[in-house]
Amino acid sequence: VVVVGACARALRVEQCERLTLIAAAKRVTAKLCHEGRFHLGVEKRPVFVGENRGCKVAPYNTYYEQLEKHLETCGLDASACR
Repeated sequence: VVVVGACARALRVEQCERLTLIAAAKRVTAKLCHEGRFHLGVEKRPVFVGENRGCKVAPYNTYYEQLEKHLETCGLDASACR
C-alpha cells in the first residue's frame, strides 16, 4: 500500500503488480500495471497507458490531520478527496 497525501502535479505509476495506491493529485498516469487498486482524488481523469490488466479505480479513502492543509498547499480541490 502506497499513500500519497497530496501531489501538486502528476503522479506516474509504472510496472506495478497488486499495488494499492491511495493518492490525491492533479493527474495520475498508470503504465503496465496489473491487478492494481487506485483510490484517487484527482482533478483530471486517470490515464492508463499500455497493457494494464485487472486494475480498479475507486474514490480517495484516507484522512489525516493535515490533509486539508496539504491539499491547499498543492492547489488541489479538497472536494475531490471526500
